[in-house]
Amino acid sequence: MTTWTTPASIDDALVRIVAGATPVGGGAALYSAALAPLLGAVAVDLAGVLEAGIDGDTIGAKTTLEALAAASTVRRRWPALAEAAEATANPNVRRLATLGGTVAARLPTSDLPAALAAYGAQVVRLVPAAPDAADTSNWAGLASSGRPDLRPVAGVGGGGSRVDEVPLGRYLSEPSPPHIVVGVRLTTSGPGCYRRFALGHGPAPAIATVAAVRQADGAIGLWAGAVGPTSAPLFFRPDSLPEPDQLRSDRRASAAYRARVVAALAIDATAWLSEQQS
Repeated sequence: MTTWTTPASIDDALVRIVAGATPVGGGAALYSAALAPLLGAVAVDLAGVLEAGIDGDTIGAKTTLEALAAASTVRRRWPALAEAAEATANPNVRRLATLGGTVAARLPTSDLPAALAAYGAQVVRLVPAAPDAADTSNWAGLASSGRPDLRPVAGVGGGGSRVDEVPLGRYLSEPSPPHIVVGVRLTTSGPGCYRRFALGHGPAPAIATVAAVRQADGAIGLWAGAVGPTSAPLFFRPDSLPEPDQLRSDRRASAAYRARVVAALAIDATAWLSEQQS
């Protein structure tokens, strides 16, 4: 039996997470038998303490995938991300699923990581102001009588927490301390497109995805998603495709098959971008 709690503030939510509660964002996974989360004894509803919308280069964690796909700013500055959001699951899921929750879930078949990486995504997190935030061995002892022993940081997060940024690839491939994803900051923008392949019609999980973006130097950069050993995307160039030994094999597809799919998606995406420039 899970007890649901509503935090008074985002710092209060972080306190509960450090003490062992499970954070829940949009809650889309709660409706999925295949991806149902393990909630544990206590769940924290983050809906009331996170922000939605776009502020400069940062997209708030509470922004739904439906809003992400429809936003004119996203379509203009980060078109590959808009396409990836629109390709995710089905309309009912996109109406609930949030950017922060999708990133934090680290699902290996997620559509968003490749497109986010293509625009230099940095994951913005709220973390406890621990003595050594880089040492995850410290996190186990933070909770004491339901209240972690936090070191104040002036002017950030109400005194007991701080905000940091982590490159998306590192966030998706390495363990994290207790945290809350509060947003994603995109460090680049530009023309781009998104391609995916799935074994089935409609919103089937991806076998492979490719996001292509024309970079500042005019070259086309490519990121492959849903193919690696973690959910972190793989960067490559049109003339240097990922090798099978870089990709994963599972019950849905072999690494060799994924390599062929990535090559086909890359050709299509690169051709489309080249046509747009001509």
